[in-house]
Amino acid sequence: MTIYAYKSPERTETLKEHIKNGIYFINNVYISHNYHLYIKCRLEVFNYDYSESEIVNSVLTAYAYHDVGKACVRLQKRICEGKGAPGHEVLSAIILRKCFQELNPLTPLEKGTILAIILHMGALRGLLKSFVEAKNHLSPLPKDAIIEFNQTLDDCWPKNLFPVKPVEKDMEITSNDLHLLIKEFGVYFYPKHVGEVIKKVEKAATVVTTYLLLHPIITADEYAVCKLQGKKLRHWVQEFLNSKGLRINAEK
Repeated sequence: MTIYAYKSPERTETLKEHIKNGIYFINNVYISHNYHLYIKCRLEVFNYDYSESEIVNSVLTAYAYHDVGKACVRLQKRICEGKGAPGHEVLSAIILRKCFQELNPLTPLEKGTILAIILHMGALRGLLKSFVEAKNHLSPLPKDAIIEFNQTLDDCWPKNLFPVKPVEKDMEITSNDLHLLIKEFGVYFYPKHVGEVIKKVEKAATVVTTYLLLHPIITADEYAVCKLQGKKLRHWVQEFLNSKGLRINAEK
């Protein structure tokens, strides 16, 4: 089964290609230069002592799952018709939350991973629109798509780590799942007072984690798209690489 991340007369990109190219970028730009150690140090400020492996897994998981919602039946149909995948970020977050469902309560690291996925399309649409679009496109994640997704993770994950994987059976994505996501994470989007979040250590650690994981998602996302097309990276990604003295070419 072929799952598409994007499909149009000008460009076709499979989810497998998108994940593998982005993971390559994160491994060679972030992990190899110890970005995960920076995240570890920032979270130690809040008295959370995560292992290096836990944080590396979270950085990679945030990227690997950021577009998995596109594999849901209704959005995959839209993509194949060239209509895009509005709300996929929310569906992706629901899928990862369901994979984490045995971890109750979630830690700031897991919560931050989910929130980063929800927010990664923030430059194109607001949160309210994202949730409305997700509600309009609720649909199952098919078993065949999950099998392909899991195989992709196996192909590109560091051999000493183990990715979070969905169970290989049809996954129902329901309105109740959406309501639970909003209930659990709504306080981070719409706090009554700023201090409601930042004065609580657990919530502050979650917010910090979210934004530290967002950067790898959006830069790797851009690299993966440019790599497939053999195009130059946009200036904001290139400037980031230049600031670190790094060279990684997306052009053919």
